Amino acid sequence: MQSHGTTPEVTAQAIKSTTRHGFLVALGWVAQRLNLVDVLNRHLRINQKTYTHTPVDKVVEALVAILGNCRYMKDLNFDPEPLVADPAVAQAWGQERFAHFSTVCATFSKLTEENVQQLSDALAEIQAPLLQQEVAAVAGPDRSGMVIVDIDLTGQKVRGETRQYTGTNFGYIQGQLARGYQIAAAFLTGKQQRFAIDGLLKSGKANSRSGACLLELIPRVEARIGRPLRRVEWVEACLAQQKVRVRQLHQALQTVSGKGSARRKQKLQSELQETVQVIRELNHRLRQYRQDNQTNPAPSGSCCEPTAPLARRR
Repeated sequence: MQSHGTTPEVTAQAIKSTTRHGFLVALGWVAQRLNLVDVLNRHLRINQKTYTHTPVDKVVEALVAILGNCRYMKDLNFDPEPLVADPAVAQAWGQERFAHFSTVCATFSKLTEENVQQLSDALAEIQAPLLQQEVAAVAGPDRSGMVIVDIDLTGQKVRGETRQYTGTNFGYIQGQLARGYQIAAAFLTGKQQRFAIDGLLKSGKANSRSGACLLELIPRVEARIGRPLRRVEWVEACLAQQKVRVRQLHQALQTVSGKGSARRKQKLQSELQETVQVIRELNHRLRQYRQDNQTNPAPSGSCCEPTAPLARRR
């Protein structure tokens, strides 16, 4: 691809480059307009020394690899048309040249849970204006429109060496027993397309379709698009379901016996504690939702009304 033109950042310099990855070059200029690298630099604090490339440089390179359909990070160097050998792509993403794939993998091996949250917060900051715009468009000028959030509970199987996939386990995934992850992902139905909001990644043995999983996801969705007024019937139904489960667990603890009973008892007690905690959270939310609905009744004909601010970051 050969292109000549200007950007807001480079107003007097003609751009001329040849590449086999023109789409990635275009995306790189979009990323610069969104100040992607600056936002990542503000949020990400990866404990790694900088030599030629910073940790953020390598995180950006991994993002380009994903957008470029690299199945493995090694494809950055060993693909038939490797991205590392294409300086036009690197320059479009604000780098002189991309790093070797091994150093990208080394950076990701240093990531902590805190770094993952930092990365999520950075991407949320970039996405927030777009989500605000879409929610406002769907809700309408009087904010009486229905804002629809789809929850996708499709699990993901994994193949190959199990040690390559941290946190996987056997469970019922896509209708059969397999090793992989359970995923709960939320999508906003906009005027013309869907937008990914947030998601949860659980081990294969987790029950992603449980009320507890949805309750964990709801605050993350609300932090991105705002909190709606809602009916409380669903929360009441979840509360009743969890109370039934507590009774079942109590009965199971009283009757457990035989070989391996100590281990089964420990597992039941752990699940009982988790379920009791869920009940506490449900009771708190139920009181909060009832108070919200009494204070701000929804407009006639509306079942969901976004409340200001439309996007609140944690």
